[in-house]
Amino acid sequence: MQVNEIDLDHKISVVVNVWGKDAPYTFKRSLESVRIQTAKPSEVLIVVDGPINDALENEISEFIQSAEFEVLIIRIPEPLGLWNGRNKGIECARNEIVALHDADDVMHPMRLEIQLNEFGDDRIDILGSPAFEFESISGKIIGLRSFGKTNELSRSLLWQNLFNHSSITLRKSSIIEVGGYRDVHMSEDYDLWIRMSLGGYNLVISQYVLQGLSINKDFLTRRGGLRFIKSELLIHKTLYAFRAMRPSLLVFRLVFRLVFRLGPKYFRRITRRIFHIKKYGSMPLRIDIFMKNDPVKF
Repeated sequence: MQVNEIDLDHKISVVVNVWGKDAPYTFKRSLESVRIQTAKPSEVLIVVDGPINDALENEISEFIQSAEFEVLIIRIPEPLGLWNGRNKGIECARNEIVALHDADDVMHPMRLEIQLNEFGDDRIDILGSPAFEFESISGKIIGLRSFGKTNELSRSLLWQNLFNHSSITLRKSSIIEVGGYRDVHMSEDYDLWIRMSLGGYNLVISQYVLQGLSINKDFLTRRGGLRFIKSELLIHKTLYAFRAMRPSLLVFRLVFRLVFRLGPKYFRRITRRIFHIKKYGSMPLRIDIFMKNDPVKF
């Protein structure tokens, strides 16, 4: 696959977040996907959120030894949550363009190359991509997670999170301008995208599938429970402050979201199958095949 020549003025930082409950084998796979990028980052910042075990430390050491770019380690003594770790990594990045990545996901080898070129085309503040979900251990691809396209964002984003968090490449100054991530339990990214969209920033979804999202058996369990009540109330408070919806529609949305968060797991499973995960014609069977071929255009 051929893409336009990269503007060399667009250097890029990659921020990888890891914490003590990440598995060493997924972390190794994640870091390797950064190392083999066709467009090398000028720096990778590994944000270590709280204490981690020796196996994870060893993966960091091996990555530093094999990297063809600078690797910086940011250690946070006590984990406050992903929102805090993301903010620390972005703040410490020395480049304006920053790619986010998680310790259990994988980047397609051409992700940084393609996203850098897309940043060169327009004044983009947030750039995400569709992603293939895959089983963490077997590597089998489950489906395509794609919630929408750029021309649908301003309206659809009011109802659900349209961005795959670890596929995001962003403009650092824009994130700092809106105050960065906030402490919104497992919705810190959605809260940020809403504030940026309603604040007039330019949010874009790439046509290319550039990320693989690792899914394990606890995925749906972690997306429900009483802790989400506060998260949903904060997000609805933001929507109300921006006058993004009529009050009656906002109440309806809140009730639906609380049913989703507090209801049984099978309800979230059904909702995912209907609204979130798609079967796609040219979808590869396994994540290793995804990594070896040109990225799929959606």
